[in-house]
Amino acid sequence: MAPTYGKVFTQVADNFETGLMLLDEDLKVVSMNPWLADRVRFDVPASFGQHVGRVFDLEMDSRFILACQQVVTLGTPAMLSNRLNPIL
Repeated sequence: MAPTYGKVFTQVADNFETGLMLLDEDLKVVSMNPWLADRVRFDVPASFGQHVGRVFDLEMDSRFILACQQVVTLGTPAMLSNRLNPIL
């Protein structure tokens, strides 16, 4: 399936019952767990190495992209909810 970031990450991520995606510092897709891979509407292997905004066809100022940038640049967590952000 996805390139793995490490054995421990894969073991943990594969058992989540929610979507989990690993991005690098440039917001490029590194990996995603099976739960998410089974539910997205794009070619999962082709998404690896692509910017998450391109993969999900998002504007660069979308809440999702801004939250990802916050995590990478500030090191602070970001919570996204489709109840709070209906476009997610």
